[in-house]
Amino acid sequence: MNNERINFTLGYETLKLLGKGLYSNVWAALSELIANGIDAHSSQVDVLIDMKDKAHSVIEILDNGDGMNKSDIQEKYVVIGNNKREGAPDSDILMGRKGVGKLAALYLSKHYEFITKKLNEYPTAWSFDFNDNTSSVPGLNKIEIPNMQMLDQFRLSKSGTLLRLNDVNLSNMAEEAINALSLIMSNYFLYENLPDVKVNFYVIDQNNEVFEYDKPITMKKKVGFNNMIALYGEKELFDKLGKGSYKYDLDYNASFEVKELVKNREDINFNTIPLTSGEYETVVNGESIKIPYFLNGWIGIHSTILPSEAKNNDDNFVKNKFYNPNRLRLYIRNKLAVDDFLSYLKNTQQGINYIEGEISFDLLDTDLLDDITTSNRQDVDVHDERVSLLVEITKKIVNSLIEKRNAVSKEVNELNKTRKETIESEAKRKAKSAIRTDLSSVGVTPKEINNILNIVTNKFKGDINLKAKEIYKVFLSHARRDKRFSDFIYYFLLKKGAKKEDIFYTTNYVGGETNLTKAIKDNIIENNVLVLFLDTVNFNKSQYCLFEGGAFWATRSIEDCIHVHTSTDWIPDYINDRQKYHVPLNATKKIHQTAFELTPKKYNELCDIFNIVINHLNKSSLHLEDKILNISKVDFPSEMDMENSSIEATSLMDGDFVSLWNFYVVEGNSDKDEEGNIISKDVYIERYNQLVEKML
Repeated sequence: MNNERINFTLGYETLKLLGKGLYSNVWAALSELIANGIDAHSSQVDVLIDMKDKAHSVIEILDNGDGMNKSDIQEKYVVIGNNKREGAPDSDILMGRKGVGKLAALYLSKHYEFITKKLNEYPTAWSFDFNDNTSSVPGLNKIEIPNMQMLDQFRLSKSGTLLRLNDVNLSNMAEEAINALSLIMSNYFLYENLPDVKVNFYVIDQNNEVFEYDKPITMKKKVGFNNMIALYGEKELFDKLGKGSYKYDLDYNASFEVKELVKNREDINFNTIPLTSGEYETVVNGESIKIPYFLNGWIGIHSTILPSEAKNNDDNFVKNKFYNPNRLRLYIRNKLAVDDFLSYLKNTQQGINYIEGEISFDLLDTDLLDDITTSNRQDVDVHDERVSLLVEITKKIVNSLIEKRNAVSKEVNELNKTRKETIESEAKRKAKSAIRTDLSSVGVTPKEINNILNIVTNKFKGDINLKAKEIYKVFLSHARRDKRFSDFIYYFLLKKGAKKEDIFYTTNYVGGETNLTKAIKDNIIENNVLVLFLDTVNFNKSQYCLFEGGAFWATRSIEDCIHVHTSTDWIPDYINDRQKYHVPLNATKKIHQTAFELTPKKYNELCDIFNIVINHLNKSSLHLEDKILNISKVDFPSEMDMENSSIEATSLMDGDFVSLWNFYVVEGNSDKDEEGNIISKDVYIERYNQLVEKML
């Protein structure tokens, strides 16, 4: 009998393909390396990201776990695909299983080094270089202890491993993503189930070039539980939250609907739901067995997903382009397996976007059954019966949550309808009284008064005076000569979802000079009108503008206005708060080309102004359902980074913002003279500065 045997050998390209195929992004790969440290019984894992040179960043990962000696490296580390749980005394808690997590290093870097030591043994250092041409078979080379930024901290540990990944390309990593690092990474773990492990991050970049070990960014999960109107979970979760921690009178500045939704909060223990626990029957090695299972974690539904309102309910609610909490995250052994299990449910109901949850299903990763993760390690096999069971369980819970939200929402809408009718009725009563008094004073008979009242009040339908309690507007106060700037503001708000009736805009007013004066006064004194002053030298020379400012001063609080100006010198003293909500387009009394440049600083400051206006308008009954979305500010790269990468700042800005700015402000397409000719930017600047000289 021929016992000759030839073993397979992995080549460099195979390792490369495995590394790239197993992970889809930097964070997924980094989480795998952190998990390796946790599985090594670490109490602390530190991650240092040095991205002063983004294209050639360096990442160091330090853990104080068991460490390795040469024997461990030979028998375990370099063996791709060994079952690390087999024979392990703590196999029931280990996150890893296939022995391929080490390949995460190859996703990030072609050249890495690590130093490792076991308790009471000397440290050794090893290097892997994908470009090593000395052998066709990949392997580790023993090296002298290299200098690393966390080497001192490694030396203080009795055991552990320090890994350095070289030339990691983080060119596409925006600063905003780095700022959200703790939140992003926290979602890769059921961190609350790892109470004995602390994970810290350190970022070195052009804004922070010094590594300070005592100033970490500690991984911490944030969940906006106080923004939810229904929550299914384990009893332990409710005990931890505290039953009274979220049922309170909401006196914050949120909409009536959102307040009522949250006040109707309902919590349901998983123990009361059928199918969340049971026994799974299957066949293993020809023998029929029953494996107990239980759904752990929580699933909730938010009252609102608008960041401006949700954060009023719970400051832990965070949502931006780098972090979206509205996911049903599935964990296996405390590590993220599926970023959004909702996609497996194939639920297209409108309320699905309000769901958030974190669940784990121990049946998905029992050593008695096959591994359920797919080849890319970031999904599970949808055809597996265990996944089908979990889909069945979660579908019922999610559908129930959506039904509960819809039911409460219906009740709130009915309540709001009653409130609105009460307000309209009161407005109608007050209007009748005022009209009756006025008509009586000029000699109209009671019978004639009643006839007139029937006509007038039926026409107004309660839209008199008290309408301001429900209707919120913005008054755009500006000079006609500054139309290029005011048109930009007006049309950008419309583009983003504001209605024409949301904005009182004198440039578009039709009704004659006498009626305009009255309209200005009526709109200025309305309690629910926010005034945006466009302060320029033209504003100071306009009789209407000064009248608007005077009416505002006489009737309103100075906090009810915001300013966009070419210079603070042109803001009348009687409406100048000097403290907040000022956006300068220019730096001096005279206007310059810089006023027309859309710089990162100016863009973000204008975004603040627009969001103040949008949040104000969203309180209106006109926007009960169609809320206007806030404008996202941009965490712009440094000027040097943009220059080196040839990135235009405007390419990172809102596309509508840039196009409308160019169309109205820069090109002045709506700003025309009496003959219908467009007033160019240069002509505007010349006329503006001539007026400044006369004023001086």
